[in-house]
Amino acid sequence: MAQKRSSGGIEMRIKTDQMRRVIVVILLSGVVAGPLFARRGGGGGGAADHTAKGVELAQQKQYDAAVVEFTKAIEANPKDPRSYSNRGTALRAAGKLAEALADFSKAIEVDPKDFFGYMERSQTELTLNQSDAAMADANK
Repeated sequence: MAQKRSSGGIEMRIKTDQMRRVIVVILLSGVVAGPLFARRGGGGGGAADHTAKGVELAQQKQYDAAVVEFTKAIEANPKDPRSYSNRGTALRAAGKLAEALADFSKAIEVDPKDFFGYMERSQTELTLNQSDAAMADANK
C-alpha cells in the first residue's frame, strides 16, 4: 500500500533542502560562522583607524563599542561597503538582527558586487529562518 504524503510534509522537506543548500553555499564560499570583520578601510587614515579599532573591539566581544567605531568609519567614508558589513556583523553578534540586515543591505547598495554583503545578509536571514531570502543572497 502506498502512503499519501501531506503537502505540509513535502513543503517541510523542500524547506529543509533549501536550508541545507544555503549552508553548503556559505561553507563552500569560505565564510565561517561567527563574526567576520575586514580591516580594509578605504579613503584615508580616519576611516581605517576607526575600522581597526572596531575590529579590535569586536574581537574582544565588545560589540556595542565596535558599532560606535564602525559608525565613525562610515561617517569618514560612506562609500566603503566593508564598514557597513563590519557594523552589521557586530550588530548581529549583539543580537540586533533587523539593524544588521539594514547594514548588509546598505553594503550591497553601495557596492552590488561586494561578496561579503550578500554572504553576511544570507547568514542573518538564515538565523531568522528566512530560507528563501537566504538562498537568493547566497546564490548571488
